[in-house]
Amino acid sequence: MTAVQGENNCRRHVVERRRPHLRAFYYACFKTRRRGERRDILQQVQHYYSDHYDLNSATAALTMMLLCIVDSVLTLMLLERGASELNPMAALLLNHGSLWFFTVKYLLTALCVFTLVMHTRIGVFGMRGYHLLQLSILFYLLLVNYQVVLLLY
Repeated sequence: MTAVQGENNCRRHVVERRRPHLRAFYYACFKTRRRGERRDILQQVQHYYSDHYDLNSATAALTMMLLCIVDSVLTLMLLERGASELNPMAALLLNHGSLWFFTVKYLLTALCVFTLVMHTRIGVFGMRGYHLLQLSILFYLLLVNYQVVLLLY
């Protein structure tokens, strides 16, 4: 056995340094150095995608999904009291059952919220996605408020 072979045998018992660690996942998710835009990108293009989103975008997305659930529950409560659904697609889903109505409404809202969060820094219809998400939260709050008023009177 040569000296080189002996060294290779010793090296095989060393812990593999390229194996995945939870520490690497933690640093990739929470300890990144750049969370905003790069300066050179700002000089070249006005809109850009990002891998990391701020807490405001996450809060807005969760608020929108919670409002979707509240809207669905209030709609079902109003329908039990004799109201009728004016949205033809929702009325069709309600004919198949309340579970279909809730599931499809939730998934469509989740798809739209995902798209708006993905485009937080990109213009959609002349506004940034984050501003459209905030505007949709405002409209959803008005709708839920209207439904609560209908339930009370």
